[in-house]
Amino acid sequence: MNSQLIGALFMAIICIYFIYSKNNVYLIGDNSFDILVDIQSHVLNTKKEISLVSSRYVDNTRIVTFSMGGELGMAIYTKGYNSKLMLKWIDFGASRCFSRTISTAKGKYLIISGDNSELLIDKVETTINKAKLYLSTKNERYFLKVCPLESQTIEGMALLKLYNRNGEDITSELMYREELDYSTDDFAFINNN
Repeated sequence: MNSQLIGALFMAIICIYFIYSKNNVYLIGDNSFDILVDIQSHVLNTKKEISLVSSRYVDNTRIVTFSMGGELGMAIYTKGYNSKLMLKWIDFGASRCFSRTISTAKGKYLIISGDNSELLIDKVETTINKAKLYLSTKNERYFLKVCPLESQTIEGMALLKLYNRNGEDITSELMYREELDYSTDDFAFINNN
């Protein structure tokens, strides 16, 4: 009887240790203040004011868009069993729109966010697995779009094309600043051939 009790106690200690060690990387509180402090620690430019623009949950993932000195950024957090968050990806200031594919507990999703403060962008286009996706951003100052994807889609960024209300491609005018040298090599295409 004592050996069974000791064995059960030993198994309980192993389970508690496993749960604790798995969740000790999820340290960020699931509230706006802790997320803002975490984003500020990754930006490393304390001279610019940072404010949260929007936040959205997709399964066990929290997607946050933020503004830093007038530039848009996006952060993706995963929620652990301890109800805390862990930063998975962050980007800011490089362009007006961001895209990212993520895997959650229930599937894969395409996340697209952008700054449309001048209301110039009417729709966003991207191609995933040979299928074109069109997302309307008409009259949205900041947009955050989430689209479910097929399971074979790989993770990474998607090449975005921006269109105005006349259907003209305005990607080169709005997405990339002239002082930065962008090429299609900067994008991880999600298309599977």
